Amino acid sequence: MSKPVMRTATEEEIARWDELVVANPDGGQWLQTKPWADFRSRHGFTPRFQIFESGTAKVATLFLERQVAGFGRFWYASKGPGITDAAQLQDFVAALKQNDSGAFFARLEPTVLEDNAQASELAQMGLKRARQQILKATIVVDLSPSEDESLASFKQKTRYNVRLASRHGVTVEAVEPSPENLNQMYDLMLTTQERAGYFLHTRQYFLDLWQALASANMGQLFFARYQGQVLAGVFAIYLGKKGWYKDGGSVREHTNVMAPYLLQWEVMRWLKSKGVESYDLVGVAPREQAGHHIMDSLEHFKAGFSQNVVEWIGTYDLPLSSKYGLWQKGGERLAVAYHARIKKEFLY
Repeated sequence: MSKPVMRTATEEEIARWDELVVANPDGGQWLQTKPWADFRSRHGFTPRFQIFESGTAKVATLFLERQVAGFGRFWYASKGPGITDAAQLQDFVAALKQNDSGAFFARLEPTVLEDNAQASELAQMGLKRARQQILKATIVVDLSPSEDESLASFKQKTRYNVRLASRHGVTVEAVEPSPENLNQMYDLMLTTQERAGYFLHTRQYFLDLWQALASANMGQLFFARYQGQVLAGVFAIYLGKKGWYKDGGSVREHTNVMAPYLLQWEVMRWLKSKGVESYDLVGVAPREQAGHHIMDSLEHFKAGFSQNVVEWIGTYDLPLSSKYGLWQKGGERLAVAYHARIKKEFLY
């Protein structure tokens, strides 16, 4: 068997990048796609398209490169490298160590299930658990059964709320990504942020991202209306046979008509019509933090649609320079704080 290698993708491979990403062992992640790379290139990152080859296996991995004053460059593979097997991850890490990236560390978020990799195995690879764990766990809805079977799989209260919203006259539609609609979606998210207290990117950041994904036929905006008023919105993403609940928001009024429940169900029906077989509700509390996590309230809502909680090994760093020690001791905290307070953005 040939030695595992990592190389820069050719122009021809970059031209069909999303096709390669869908062919990865994990079935593709939207955070590894060309539209995401192009978008992030307008927000402080340089895309690095890499191909990992080991025997007959070929994995397309997008790394986002960022410069940090006093440290140099780091590489970040958001929800990458598209590998689901711990043994293949070991070969990937070995190849990455030999890659002349010039980065002082690389951050990985492999879709390897937590139960399929021991912490000692990951440590032997040279991986270090990152201080910040990003969307380590989620709930996934199986969309492959019929609509009736899918609806029947929901918790009883969720099924009731879906039907209740319909009886109240709530309607859901896929809407155009016009400036007016996108601005209204952001306003819905601001309202939700005030209740939940989480950090939110700027309006322009979201408007640019939603427009980029919609233009690439990867994203769709949905509104739920009641008596002519938009009560809730969802921006959903789809790639290959997978879909994601990217963003959502709702108003405080008319909570009794249960609009968000019907909204999510109609999003699922729309995704099913596109051939999507799974719907990732994106983000619930990891097992060790359940009950005292910022996403606990959202998890209660999401769990009504599926009890299939998926937990990956999480976010890991691969040190590639001695500078990583200083980064871990305090450099990262300072950089994260600077980007959040001064630049109003996430470092990663």
